[in-house]
Amino acid sequence: MNKKKNQTSIGLDAIITEVLNLFTPEEQQELINILSNNGLEKLYQQMEEAFYDYQQPDYSSEATPIATYLQRLWDMKTRKDYPLDEFKKDCTTVPAAELEKDLRNFILQLFIQYQGPIENEIEEEERKFKLWYIYWAMEHYRMESSLNIILEIMRQSPTFLSSYCHLMQDEATIAIIYQLGQNQLPLLLGFMNENGIAPFGKEDICSAVAQIAISNPERRLEIINWFCQLLNSYYDRFERGEDNNLAIIDYITDTLMNIRGIETLPILEKIYKRFKIPNTLTRKGIKEIKKEMPRAELKGLEVDSMEELMSLLNELTAFYENHKFDDDKFNDEYDDEFDDEEYDKSFYMEEQTSKKLNIKISLIDSDPEIYRIVEVPSNIRLESFAEVINTAMGWEGYHLHLFQKGKTIYTTEESDDDFWFNLDNTVNSYSLSLGELLTRKGSHIKYEYDFGDSWMHRITLESQQAYKKNETQGVFLIDGANACPPEDCGGIYGYQEMLEALKQPHSKAAKEYREWLGKNFNAHKFNAKKVERELRDFFPIRIF
Repeated sequence: MNKKKNQTSIGLDAIITEVLNLFTPEEQQELINILSNNGLEKLYQQMEEAFYDYQQPDYSSEATPIATYLQRLWDMKTRKDYPLDEFKKDCTTVPAAELEKDLRNFILQLFIQYQGPIENEIEEEERKFKLWYIYWAMEHYRMESSLNIILEIMRQSPTFLSSYCHLMQDEATIAIIYQLGQNQLPLLLGFMNENGIAPFGKEDICSAVAQIAISNPERRLEIINWFCQLLNSYYDRFERGEDNNLAIIDYITDTLMNIRGIETLPILEKIYKRFKIPNTLTRKGIKEIKKEMPRAELKGLEVDSMEELMSLLNELTAFYENHKFDDDKFNDEYDDEFDDEEYDKSFYMEEQTSKKLNIKISLIDSDPEIYRIVEVPSNIRLESFAEVINTAMGWEGYHLHLFQKGKTIYTTEESDDDFWFNLDNTVNSYSLSLGELLTRKGSHIKYEYDFGDSWMHRITLESQQAYKKNETQGVFLIDGANACPPEDCGGIYGYQEMLEALKQPHSKAAKEYREWLGKNFNAHKFNAKKVERELRDFFPIRIF
């Protein structure tokens, strides 16, 4: 009887992985919050007992005492104890080679002296920033050889990862792996084939590698080849019984959907047919995956660098410090606090000194690319800039819209629907300028127009410079290409279907579209003169 029970039992690791993967990352975090204190700690302990058996090396044989200039970071309870700017200054006093050695040693000491969860909730929440500071320095000084110690972090126990990396999809860890690992794909592939470590780190590796293809399209085939090697190795491992974490394939598949990795479909189909792969993330079988992957929405990381992540953190911290909400009255007073009537609705923030910004507005996933480049003063209110986007692109402006940077939403809309924003991460878009969000060349935010069709735009700062004396400050069109899609046509993929249909002018679908669009619609024509005129007529200029 016992023998039969052992033969049919299901491993706890498979159960936990299956259950957790039923939820989105946000829902997973909420579940973790619910499982607070002893409940959460017990869950992590069960995870460790179930599948974690990594044999840690003797870190103490290599570690040395914490460097004097890093002692303040070691003692830090909250970020207020050691602001990032002060840490940056301290790093500049140390030669790069010595700094890298000391940062690595700092991490080793974390491994050695880790004491488990902290009863103080604030300190527990803030503890991750010790690693974030380290990550920032490694990225800033391009310490690619430090990838090894980052991977050693990923080999630690689930309780350690929950304390320092929040366990589930930690943006900072993915960002630093992406930044340091772009030229070390074999090392990352080797990590993916290791046994006895928590699966969460492997998922972070996949997300980081996929980001290489998103940010560097010329390397896409190289990244696809990496995933093909990974899938082939997992197929062999499953066949030999060396690995039973079939859920990792579901995660890899979902990641490949994000980069339209259609070249991996043959090996994916082979794996799905041979093994019972859960579909908790993709929510699709292999037939649906094959059908949808070629047209899936390209999705990269919202934040792919520590510099940007820390900048966002500072913005959020400043926002909440300035507003100082009373926790007991927050829910009752939120409507009044967020009421845009309390905000100055002037077009520019006159108290700010303005710079000349060249901004590229690109419709995500459009092919050929639909874009506009406009010149605007940096002190234009973010909400005012939404009007500029709609005018420059050709949107009529009667749908709702929002801006997003990282996990922060900028909008004037109120909603009880947490599907698209919640109280904890929403900022009124009248309260700040475009220049406060786009601070350096290459920095970007997203703009969503029409929550039904979900037209997603990437807003990128291409250049900034000081205005010359007596130069006119206003909104001007610099460049652009291709027509704006018609409103309410089903989003970017509905628009693509429409364009495909129009290629067969005598088809029934093409005739119906022509009746709707009019005979003069030309997807490749951009009426620059019309946009120039509207920008000039609609928006105020400033002459100094």
